[in-house]
Order: sequence, then structure tokens, then C-alpha cells
Amino acid sequence: MAAMSKLEAVNLMLDAIGESPVSSLTSGLADAETAERIFNQVNKDVQSIGWHCNRDKKYTISRDADNKMPLPNNTLTVDTTQEHKYINVVPRGGYLYDVKNRSLTWTTDTDNNESFLYVDIVMEQDYAELTYSLQRYISAKAAREFQESVMSSVALDGFTKRKEMEMYSALLQDEAEREDANVLYDNNYAYKITRRKNNELYGT
Repeated sequence: MAAMSKLEAVNLMLDAIGESPVSSLTSGLADAETAERIFNQVNKDVQSIGWHCNRDKKYTISRDADNKMPLPNNTLTVDTTQEHKYINVVPRGGYLYDVKNRSLTWTTDTDNNESFLYVDIVMEQDYAELTYSLQRYISAKAAREFQESVMSSVALDGFTKRKEMEMYSALLQDEAEREDANVLYDNNYAYKITRRKNNELYGT
């Protein structure tokens, strides 16, 4: 899989303001350090949306020995799904928090005595492990925000915004291809219509 490194992304950001590339992330160059800080934030912000490569659907969270439900350390967002979708939870302190019962424990003392929950979960991945289209979008968005922070150039702003939109469009196209979604079956409303019995056809 074609991949970009974090160093390559930072150098693309430096290029956006006309700075020379650095050979490592410990170069000591002030602009490089600023670029890396902005990159880290943009990377997390974009990943938190949830994409094909960092989102798990119907992921199982199970109770531990303390009757708590620990979340993976890299969890960004989480929400219950399937038969558990009506159980209101939020991440808190590395665990699933039961909002209704105001508790981190899931026991017979509450009405949500679940040994596990199905959730849709988004987890932060190492930048090098993301799809190339997502890497390119993150680097383009970070370059635009970096340029706005350091240079505030109207001319450069137009260029970096255009590049960001191009990469976003490519990302959405890639996501659509990876999802293999069918408009007639993967949309609940459309599915009900296409499966609805036609009275005239069946003569009833």
C-alpha cells in the first residue's frame, strides 16, 4: 500500500509556505515544530469523523472483572448500535459510562445489566497505516491551516484551499468505492420501498 510518513506530511506543509524540507522531525526548526503541532491536531480531528480504515461497526465492548467496560486506548468516538442502540453511553476515563444510571459499572444493581455492548467505534490509527487518500487529505488540510497560521497570504490561501478540496473529493470517491454501498439496500428507507409488496402486482 502506498503510504506517506509523518515527516513527508510535515515537509508538504513547509513547502506550502516556501520553506525547505527537513530531514527529521527533531530538526529544531521553529516552523517545522509548529507544522508538526498543527499536523497532530488536524490528524486527530479528521480521524475522529470516522472513515473506512479507522471505524469498526458492531464492535464488541465487554465487561471486565470490575464490571466496567474498558475502551481501547486509541478510541476517538463511540456509540451503541444494533440491539443496544437505545442504551445511552459516552466515553469517560477510558470506559463506557452508562448515562441513564450515571455509572461506570454495569451490574444487576442497574437496569442495564449487560455483559457486553455492540458499538460503532472510531479509533485513531498511526498516520502511516491510513489509506493514501486519507493521508493526502489530512496533509492538505494541515498545510492550509499551517499557511493561514504562519503566513496569512491571500494568494497562498487560495492555492491551499483548492488543493484541500481536491484531496477531499478524492477521499470521498475512495470511501464510496471501499464501502461497496448499494443505494437500494444500504439505505433503510429505500430498502423498505423496494421490498414493499405491490398490491396490483400480487393482485391483493
